[in-house]
Amino acid sequence: TQLGSLLPDLIRDAQRAVRARGGAQRREARRILAGVYQLTDFYVAFQPAPELVWLVADRAVTEGQEADDPYAVAAGAWALVQALRESGRWEEAIAVAHDAASQLEPYLETASDDWRGMVGALRAEDALTYARRGQHGEAWRCWESAFDIARKLGPEYRHVQTSFGLPVMKANAVTLGVELRGSGEAARAASFDPA
Repeated sequence: TQLGSLLPDLIRDAQRAVRARGGAQRREARRILAGVYQLTDFYVAFQPAPELVWLVADRAVTEGQEADDPYAVAAGAWALVQALRESGRWEEAIAVAHDAASQLEPYLETASDDWRGMVGALRAEDALTYARRGQHGEAWRCWESAFDIARKLGPEYRHVQTSFGLPVMKANAVTLGVELRGSGEAARAASFDPA
């Protein structure tokens, strides 16, 4: 409730900052505006207005693109993938997640752990989308790729925006088992120790 009352002014202030700046400062203002839209997405996802989820996710991706910031694009895409999946637009969800992850991959050698965490989160979203489609092999392949990233990041790592990390990968494994209608897989995943 408190966030909801702050968001309209926060969005307006961030939009004004973009309009009032040029050059590198404008790019930074766009990064911030993309972040404000990402925060807004967490709020609107729980409101009875699904069209707002689409609008906000799209704006987050667009501002990340305008800032020429692959991480901001990927962070916006993460929310967009979920909206696409929940509306049954599975091919688009997979394409958006794949494209966003591929934009980050060239930087992973030197990037912060959060860039690797975002790639892992996008691959986990792919796994969930493939599971929703009933594609067993692809779902588990993507899950294993995401799990490998989480394992390398270590047991203490947690991506702030997506909550990606080892504990979430355990929950995702259970979800995959359920989505794929594999009660045995879901039960095994529930007892899985990610460490």
